[in-house]
This record gives sequence, structure tokens and C-alpha cells, in this order.
Amino acid sequence: AGEPYKDIGEVLGRSEMSVRMKAFDLKLDGNHTKKHVNDGFFSVPNKLNCYWAGFLAAAGYIKLDRATVTLGLASKDREQVCQFKDDADFDGNVYEYSKISRLNGKDYPTTSSVMKVHSQQWIDDLDANFNIRGLKTDGRFSPELTKTPHILAFLIGLIDGDGSLWINNSMVKGKVYPRTVLNFIGPNPIMEWVRECVLRW
Repeated sequence: AGEPYKDIGEVLGRSEMSVRMKAFDLKLDGNHTKKHVNDGFFSVPNKLNCYWAGFLAAAGYIKLDRATVTLGLASKDREQVCQFKDDADFDGNVYEYSKISRLNGKDYPTTSSVMKVHSQQWIDDLDANFNIRGLKTDGRFSPELTKTPHILAFLIGLIDGDGSLWINNSMVKGKVYPRTVLNFIGPNPIMEWVRECVLRW
């Protein structure tokens, strides 16, 4: 009892984050009292919650059986996680986790900023209004949005969560032609919806 999560992870061969999350789910960490959050945050679509719904569709993790919504980003983007915490009126903590990622035979230390919200209403509203449920690969479809400001906010959230925007300079007959490239990443149903929106405009 009382062993740091990092030490437990080393014994089990798991990351500090996975050990801490498991302890949280099993209510073994002493911090399982329900934290305050605006349960109705996603109840009625508006520009703010549509943005965050798009962000979660791109970068969030939803666990239906425990009614949890988790947002974890690289620590350099901690400010973004804290902004979501503030916008959702969540009084829980944003935790910092570290782990070693192995790529091409080399170890790379990484740190993440993570917040985890328990709210059955969030689960229900994200499903009803935005068709967001479960894992990214498990039932994420186009949102039920009809108003242009809401659709635009959702698209911006998708880009910020897992998209990109850059300038591509093409050379034609010695002249440079800059092109703005907008890149979306996500499940096919959402990408088809994005394509329809772009073509419509």
C-alpha cells in the first residue's frame, strides 16, 4: 500500500498512466468522489460545445461501461486540456503522466496531460447530439447538426484535435504558387460528412 504508481508500473510492466487509470476505475486511489462538472454541457448544441465535441471525436476516449470521457494530450498542449476543464466547469484535476515509447528500436520519454470526467449525461448527450460513442473505431458517425455555426465549430474542433493546416508551395514554370492545405483525420463516416460539408460550401 502507498507505493507510487510509477513503481507499481515498473513491477507490472505497465505505464504509470495505465496503473493510475486502473486504480481510479477500481476506486483504489482515494480520489473517486464524484467531481463537479456541468453535466448539461453537451445537452443543447452551441458553438462552444460543438467545438469540444469535434475535438473529442478526434482526440477523446469514451468508456461507456464506466460513463467516462477522457481527454489526454501531450504535456506541451496542457493549456488546451485546462481550457476544456474550465469550459466544462470541471473541478477535478488535470494529471501529468510519463511513459517510455519505443520506436524503431529506440526509447523516447513522453509526458501527457489528462483529465477524466464521469458523467452519464455527457455519454448520453454526446451520443444523441453528435453520434459520438465508444472508441474512435467503434461507432463514431456524423453529428446531428444542422446550423452552419455549429457545423463550423465541430469542424474546427476536429482540426484542432487531430488535423493540420499548412501552406504548400508549388513551383510551376519558375513561379511559386502557394496553396492552403487542410487535413482532416478520422473514421470514414465522419470524413464523408466533412467532405459533404466542404462541397456544399
